[in-house]
Amino acid sequence: ASRAMAQPAPRKPAAAPSEMPDCAAMGALPASWAGQVYAIDGDTLAGVGLKPRIRLWGVQAPELRDGAKAESVAGMRARVALEDLLEQSNRKVKCRASKFDRDCRIVAQCSLDDARAGDIGGALIAAGMAYGFDLDEALPWESRAGQRYATAEAEARKQRRGLWKDWLGER
Repeated sequence: ASRAMAQPAPRKPAAAPSEMPDCAAMGALPASWAGQVYAIDGDTLAGVGLKPRIRLWGVQAPELRDGAKAESVAGMRARVALEDLLEQSNRKVKCRASKFDRDCRIVAQCSLDDARAGDIGGALIAAGMAYGFDLDEALPWESRAGQRYATAEAEARKQRRGLWKDWLGER
């Protein structure tokens, strides 16, 4: 693989409000949701009994499948890392929703529903299995979440944790 292919995907700009799809079929955006989940990929959850999927706020993980629909090693590693995190709380999470995204997924900051209540997105970034995404979008309940994620990403990158060795071209 070439060095360019190993780098994280470029960050896509947020869609303008006029480009956002009508997510009315998904119902009203819940302020919060708690329940059992499983990982669809490295940054998307499916909640048991919840129709829309949950896209973790502030996180971009490698795509599970490439353009030819073949599974990517980086994408599989990111999904496994998310699954391992979820196992710590028997797949029980608590999420606070911020909006629907362009695919009508609930964009939410989620934490494990256990004694430690660890922030899932922050843990993925700190482990080097994802990088920060749309971090300038402040959350009403945690104004410094974007800065926290950016700091975790910088440290993971510096320490070459997780996928950063591949993304930075060191195999």
